[in-house]
Amino acid sequence: MSTSAWRLLAVATLILFAACDHWGVVAPDGATLRITPSKDTLHVGQDSASIAVAVLLVSGDLIPYGADVTFVTSGGTLCVLATTADESCGSDSVGAPGVKVTTTDGVARVLLRGGNKLGTDTVLVVSGEARDSILLPVIEEPTSD
Repeated sequence: MSTSAWRLLAVATLILFAACDHWGVVAPDGATLRITPSKDTLHVGQDSASIAVAVLLVSGDLIPYGADVTFVTSGGTLCVLATTADESCGSDSVGAPGVKVTTTDGVARVLLRGGNKLGTDTVLVVSGEARDSILLPVIEEPTSD
């Protein structure tokens, strides 16, 4: 297992154990998560991508109440977006490999700040029994000739 995979597993385990002490509202049984990143790849260094996760009920409708959604990444850091229309984190938001976000109008949003290593960042998203993940390749910044 790669170092990134071990890191993701360790962080996910810590977050899940911490979540056991907090009985927040999560997605109900049968719900699904739909992940939409603002970019398909990140450039190594200071690049970032917003990630929106829609929490969908069995009916296909967005969850009508605030549900906790946990995000964990194998590379880079995550932070809660300041507003739904903003692509920057709040001034008091410190990046971390895992964050918990409450949905607004059925959607949870974070910003993934890419790391300094080439490879692939995995983002795992969990709410109740619903879980999904995406892979974002981290590539070199194109050089201008």
